[in-house]
Amino acid sequence: MDMENKPSEERSVVKDKFVVTVQTLDYYGMRVDQLELMLDRGLVANVGDYIQLFKKKYDVDAELKNVSPYMEFKIADPKPKGIRQITVLRTAKDLTYQPITKL
Repeated sequence: MDMENKPSEERSVVKDKFVVTVQTLDYYGMRVDQLELMLDRGLVANVGDYIQLFKKKYDVDAELKNVSPYMEFKIADPKPKGIRQITVLRTAKDLTYQPITKL
């Protein structure tokens, strides 16, 4: 059986919750937000996860600009008075999160 044509299966239904603290720079100034990021159990967030999170939350296409000392993302096509840059300040696992499982 050819494995390439096999549909991908969801490996884990149990997710870990992370709280991502981001700083957005727009036309009017800076703002700090806390966003939720859900990942499969045991995985760590990567650049692609952050880009998808920004697309879902802010509806912008972001590109990685700098990694040190913080992850900085620039907006590919910013709106005239919209977000120009997003900086990931901190990512922390939410240890109080209890996933709901169905029996």
